[in-house]
Amino acid sequence: MSQAYYMVPVQGVTDHPDRVGGLPNHLPPAFPVCRGCGEQMAFLFQLYCTPERLCLDGVLCLHCYQCPHVDEGCTTLPEIVAVPCGAPLNCHKVGVRQSNVVPHGIQWALEMDPDRWPDKESDRRALSPHVYTSKVGGVYPPLLAHKDPGAVIIAQIGEYPYEFNFADRDLHIYLGSDGKIKAYLF
Repeated sequence: MSQAYYMVPVQGVTDHPDRVGGLPNHLPPAFPVCRGCGEQMAFLFQLYCTPERLCLDGVLCLHCYQCPHVDEGCTTLPEIVAVPCGAPLNCHKVGVRQSNVVPHGIQWALEMDPDRWPDKESDRRALSPHVYTSKVGGVYPPLLAHKDPGAVIIAQIGEYPYEFNFADRDLHIYLGSDGKIKAYLF
């Protein structure tokens, strides 16, 4: 069995380090800019690294950003930013808030997932539906085998209850074979 940390949303709580909505606690190296419209992307959520849950060398936390005009037809693909250890606090509260996102604190529930994704459809149907919910770690379907065979998925995030707009897909955060942290919607 493999360890999975499932997200437990706490609506309206904005002072958790791991959280959805608002503005980031620490400044990213640079705020990402939308490739579609050229505007600064809006902050969606942050996940802090810990040795047991999300261990990434030299990374303090992951930020997720998305175009603020996603509901008006701009790109839905979010961008993941690895914020380095030692990044300055966002004392001046800079950044762009994603207005449609419902703020939540994130708590974590440690559970055990299977060691690997079942090959047979009948075995996949026997999996708990829970394995498809928002989490860090655990087991994931082989979504990226065709795109980046060496990729390792490190988290999956669903749209709800946060009201993200991923076009009815889940966000998968992965470490590419090139060593970069990336996003994929599936």
